[in-house]
Amino acid sequence: MSDYDNSGVTETDASVTASDFKVEVGARLQAIREERGLTRESAAEVLRCSVDKIGSSERGRTALSAVEMSILLDFYDVRGARREHLEALAEKAKKRRSPAPWSAAVSPRLKRFFQLEETAVRVRTYNPLLVHGLAQTEDYARALIAGEGGRRPAQVEQLVRARMARKARLNGPSPVSLTIAIPEAGLRSGIGGPELMRGQIEHLIELSTSGRADIRVIPNGPAVYRSQSFAFSILDPAGRRNPVVYLEHMLDGVLIEDAARVSEFEDAFEDMLNTVALSPGDSVTLLATVAEQP
Repeated sequence: MSDYDNSGVTETDASVTASDFKVEVGARLQAIREERGLTRESAAEVLRCSVDKIGSSERGRTALSAVEMSILLDFYDVRGARREHLEALAEKAKKRRSPAPWSAAVSPRLKRFFQLEETAVRVRTYNPLLVHGLAQTEDYARALIAGEGGRRPAQVEQLVRARMARKARLNGPSPVSLTIAIPEAGLRSGIGGPELMRGQIEHLIELSTSGRADIRVIPNGPAVYRSQSFAFSILDPAGRRNPVVYLEHMLDGVLIEDAARVSEFEDAFEDMLNTVALSPGDSVTLLATVAEQP
């Protein structure tokens, strides 16, 4: 890292979110600490806090107070323009911002995943049965959400709007890099009826041919591969050194942050792309074939 680097999120960034500044500050503090050859334990001793708090602040989960920030920057011997910039970012990290469009529509257990998704620079995802939320059409999303049952029409529409708001990550000046792996069987599921599925598949074709997403179809066949039966997403959030994994199941989802375990999912995903998934061009050809069939 240079002595002073003012790149990163700003309040005028089109995709800035409530957690962006905390993530940015945390990543910079961690980088400076490691530059100085210092440990989290030594930083915690100076602040008279737990090591967990230092780790939480470096991961962008916790904002330090102005006093804590000043003490830590003194300890790290950060001066001049670099210090001023970090202190300004830290102040922005503590300000309340308008809630994200989906914030009122999702349960607390999903909010952290969506926050990570909003700041991710890359998302790699696999689902054995369904199209990922970032690539769903409005009609497809509505059919899925309504089909889960137990919601009034107004609640269904609120969740549909929230899901569509997430798709903004595919547009703008800094779109997320999205790779979706999906089995052919998931495209032939018939959710919502033939016309609805045709529209969804045509949308996947458009995402692929426009370069907004890398869609990789796994054709029907006898191949068996790792992670075949469950859905997961690998996210590379801005400002973090290591990606995280979101593992879905029926009632909840789990975030995995341990680097060794995340690496297992990355290896499984790459193996999937390299051994059983079609190339982007061949995937588009198969998508077009499925869309034309009744």
